Amino acid sequence: MSLLVAIAIAGCRTPSPVERYERWLADGQREKVAEYRGYLRAQGLADLPPMQQILRSGRRWRQCGAAEFALPPKPMWPRPRARCA
Repeated sequence: MSLLVAIAIAGCRTPSPVERYERWLADGQREKVAEYRGYLRAQGLADLPPMQQILRSGRRWRQCGAAEFALPPKPMWPRPRARCA
């Protein structure tokens, strides 16, 4: 009987934020996130928190009815600044 309860509980387990992020990536976001990561690195921002943290829309995403993770629209990415020599 306890095995059935354990199986039922395991089936009801809420996915972790990492698992939810991986699902989001697998749902067609992986290439877009790689492009954004490359953009950030090109801007000299290589030492960043994990992308999962950067792309999280907010702590109250459920209450707001928002998606948990979101990329900024590409037109909003600032253009690279000219570097002084």
